[in-house]
Amino acid sequence: MLRKILVLAARLRRFLNGRVAAAIAHHERQTALFAEQKLDPRQLDSTRIYRGPIDQVLAKAAQFRRAA
Repeated sequence: MLRKILVLAARLRRFLNGRVAAAIAHHERQTALFAEQKLDPRQLDSTRIYRGPIDQVLAKAAQFRRAA
């Protein structure tokens, strides 16, 4: 009985650790995207970051999502 409780507690801990790690990773990605959007093309060129056509599509999708 005690072993089952310990196994369940370990599984719950691993599950929660995974969820917290996923939330932190999501927040970091959102922060990086926000910071990249703030840069103007000259700053992007100086840091050698290429902004392709997909970025424009994603920006329009974000605007559409905010408007809805």
